[in-house]
Amino acid sequence: MKTIILHGDYTEKSYQRLQTFIKVAKKRNLEIKKVNLNTKFSLSEQLSSTELFKTENLYILENISKIPKKEIVWLKKNNNRIEGTLIIYNSGILSKTLIKQFPKPDKIEEYKLPKIIWNFLESFYQGNAKNCIKLLHQVIDNDPIELVFVLLVRQLKDLYLVSISDSKSSSIQNKSPFPYWREAKLKKQAQQFKKDQIKEIISELAEIDLKVKTSRGNLIDSLDFLIATKLE
Repeated sequence: MKTIILHGDYTEKSYQRLQTFIKVAKKRNLEIKKVNLNTKFSLSEQLSSTELFKTENLYILENISKIPKKEIVWLKKNNNRIEGTLIIYNSGILSKTLIKQFPKPDKIEEYKLPKIIWNFLESFYQGNAKNCIKLLHQVIDNDPIELVFVLLVRQLKDLYLVSISDSKSSSIQNKSPFPYWREAKLKKQAQQFKKDQIKEIISELAEIDLKVKTSRGNLIDSLDFLIATKLE
């Protein structure tokens, strides 16, 4: 079985790539099977099952971190016996350690967020309004504002999470969901905000989202105003 891994923090691009594979598979009349890890059927049972007159399948596997170790062992052992193509899709960056646990992929495609987007997200802090707005408008020259908004909300939620954690504990002791380097950056950025300010901004972002979805607000104007008033 051919194995392709699609991953990265630029989820819009990785998802578009996944849809391209699905579209091509449909044109070739392949059977598309999404592996469901929440059913009574194991990974091995889902990959082993074949239908009459079907010689090749496109399997789509997500959330691979939830796969039991014994299933991974089975997959490595039986990979060459299975007909078709397996696409491992992850909406985030997979570690090299995790990738190595699976059968050696025929292809790995990693989709990274452009550096300018990270620059914008990391510029979102108290006293940096002018630079933050400038970076925002540079970003939306090439990427949709809706994507930027989603990423900003995620960044603020991550900042809030580290702001309420014990700064003296290690990421391992705290069972942090972030790598050490990422946690360190988030904590440094979170320290630029006043007490409870991150929580307040998250609430305002939720209000902006509601107004935009109900046609009572413009997303770009709303973000400009939020940054200008909250990060001055």
